[in-house]
Amino acid sequence: MGHGASGGPMVKNLTGDARIVGVNSHRKADSNGNWVDNYMYSSEHGSQARSVYSAIR
Repeated sequence: MGHGASGGPMVKNLTGDARIVGVNSHRKADSNGNWVDNYMYSSEHGSQARSVYSAIR
């Protein structure tokens, strides 16, 4: 994934009990802005994020 993927869902257990656990956030880049690996990173949304979501629904 590249530009424009930010904010998209990070899904866990895609073939089983699929659930969104985070959102696409960033990739590692060098000082010239070139990607240094082929990974997209996200913080994992745990119980605190679920509590916030439930509170505002």
